[in-house]
Amino acid sequence: MAQQQKIDWSSLWKKEDWWALWLGFFVFLLAWFLLLGLLHERNRYGQHH
Repeated sequence: MAQQQKIDWSSLWKKEDWWALWLGFFVFLLAWFLLLGLLHERNRYGQHH
């Protein structure tokens, strides 16, 4: 039988390639929440430009 290999999960935060992915994901989420917040504020005060 083949032996099961363990997955090295630590590589998800130790390698530079993954850091680029996580940083990009964080920037995307931050921009998304900022956009939602701005749209919510505009709708709240009736400024529909």
